[in-house]
Amino acid sequence: MTALRARAKAVWELAADWLLAAGCFLFSLILYLQTMAPSVAALYDDSLEFPLVVHRLAIAHPTGYPLYTLLARLVSRGPWTNVAWGVNLLSALAAALTVALVYLVARRLVRPAKLRRLPALVGALALAVSPVFWSQAVVAEVYALHAAFVAGLLWLALHWARRPLVAVRPFSLLLAPPARRGPLFLPRPGLWTRLPVGVRRFGRRAGAAYRRALPAVPPARRLQPPPLLYALAGAFGLALAMMFLLGAANPITNGPLQAVMQANVAPEMQGRVFTLLNSLSSAASPIGLAVAGPVADLLGVRAWFLMGGVACTLLAITGLLMPAVVHVEDQAVVAEGQGKAQPATELDLDSEQGP
Repeated sequence: MTALRARAKAVWELAADWLLAAGCFLFSLILYLQTMAPSVAALYDDSLEFPLVVHRLAIAHPTGYPLYTLLARLVSRGPWTNVAWGVNLLSALAAALTVALVYLVARRLVRPAKLRRLPALVGALALAVSPVFWSQAVVAEVYALHAAFVAGLLWLALHWARRPLVAVRPFSLLLAPPARRGPLFLPRPGLWTRLPVGVRRFGRRAGAAYRRALPAVPPARRLQPPPLLYALAGAFGLALAMMFLLGAANPITNGPLQAVMQANVAPEMQGRVFTLLNSLSSAASPIGLAVAGPVADLLGVRAWFLMGGVACTLLAITGLLMPAVVHVEDQAVVAEGQGKAQPATELDLDSEQGP
């Protein structure tokens, strides 16, 4: 009995992770299928464009998404007749696969402990039911497939990191340690000694935290960047924080803009107006690049960023000082009220004239 129990425990240790990953996949897939959009989720959105592109094997907006289009074409060729439902199914499958891979990735990163599978399982299921990820798993979008590829690459990197490199000729010469050279795309090493003490201290702490956070990677195979790189990573983190604030402000500005446009534009003209706005917004990118290139070469990239920030600030202040822009929604409400009052006035006139 003891030998049988030991054998069962050994089998469980070998198959437990794969069984739990399969359970995460099935749970997520059932959840997404029950909440998946039955057809096109929204107009004027990618969820309308991608089913049409897949049905006609056309080319989507840049970058075209050829792999997504071909995979969605294969899925849409199933027994179901609704092409949009088939494309939505691809998102559900990719999102469920992502949840399973995230469990395997977290399982690799968690250090051995009594409940070592519980944190990985909770993290994967938390991702499955998170609002943003869930919203992209039930409509025709490319983000779920992209997340599946990212999770798969992370799992492969952690899986291969535990295995030593095997010298195979004629490629074994590629494994030889490179010659000692200075870092590419970084200032000369002497700059590190001239940085402020706080920046150098942050770089050393970030390097130590990086080495503690990757226990699965053998010390001989860990990255060994100079401390200056960690100091520059601190500035990169500041840029990421500013990008997060910009992303958080995006729905605050776009939401009222869409509402104002729908309130001021007639329903039969909204499609044309929104298409024109999107076209003008897309045309701004190549025009901006055509202008930014010569200006950046002449004055530098920093000067161009400063000029762009000042221009955006001046535009915002100008809009706040224009009464027509500030009260545009109030004008729409007044016009709507006048439109509703007009039929009552005509009815009163007809009743006064008599038959």
